[in-house]
Amino acid sequence: MNENLYFALVLEDDFINNAALSKLMYDVAQIEQLWDCIKFAEFSIKRKFVFSEKLGNANLEIYNKIPARTCAQIISLVGAKKLLAMSKKFGRPVDIDIQHWWESDLRVFGLKPYPFEINQNMDSDIEKKDSRKKPKRRRIF
Repeated sequence: MNENLYFALVLEDDFINNAALSKLMYDVAQIEQLWDCIKFAEFSIKRKFVFSEKLGNANLEIYNKIPARTCAQIISLVGAKKLLAMSKKFGRPVDIDIQHWWESDLRVFGLKPYPFEINQNMDSDIEKKDSRKKPKRRRIF
């Protein structure tokens, strides 16, 4: 944020690039809608959309429910500041913060077809933890 960039491309280590990045950045610069975050990939559960606008060979869409995960996305400077302000109030993973867009008025879109996809053959460090896949359950008797 110190550089005051208009936006930044955020990629995790489990992505596959399906697009020319220079063309993708050009397309993003042409978006007339105000946006804070644009998802560039989605996991296996495909979300439906409630709004779609043609953007070159792609569609800029608003989801009925924002997908979790942060494999590939672009975040504006304004959006990054909103996310940082959210994280001071409550501690949860950033992908879940984004799903709670109304708490900080985040404007979240998806760009389809997605320019990136999640590499299904790569093991996630988060998923390797036992506590993630099999949470301990306590029963009250």
